[in-house]
Amino acid sequence: MTPEEAWSGEKPSIDYFRVFGCVGYIHIPDAKRNKLEDKSVSCVLFGVSSESKGYRMFDPVEKKLIVSRDVVFKEDREWDWKILIVKQSWSRGKILKIMGTQMKKEKSQRNRLNQLNQLLKLIVQ
Repeated sequence: MTPEEAWSGEKPSIDYFRVFGCVGYIHIPDAKRNKLEDKSVSCVLFGVSSESKGYRMFDPVEKKLIVSRDVVFKEDREWDWKILIVKQSWSRGKILKIMGTQMKKEKSQRNRLNQLNQLLKLIVQ
C-alpha cells in the first residue's frame, strides 16, 4: 500500500510513467512549421516536468531540453548515442548529415560513384 492509497483510499494512477531514455516524437504545431517540414522531432525522454503537465525531452540534434505534452513514445527503442550528428544551417532550412555506423557504407558508395564518374568521363572524351 502506498501513502497516497492510504490517504485517499484509491490507488494512484501511474499511466504517465515511461521508460527513462526511450525515444519519443514531439509533435510540432502547424503554426511553427511550414508545409514541407517534418511534423515531429525525435527526442530522448529525460523525465516529467515539475512546472507543467508535460514530459521533459532532450533533442540531441539541437542539444536543448523541450517540455511537451504532445509526445508519442517508442519505449522499446533507445537513442543510438554512437551516431555522430553534424548539423549544417543554410539560408533556407537545415540539412542534417548523419554519419557514424553507416560511414563505411557511405565511403564505399562514394568510391563506386567516383569510379563511375571517371568511367563516364573517359567514355565521353
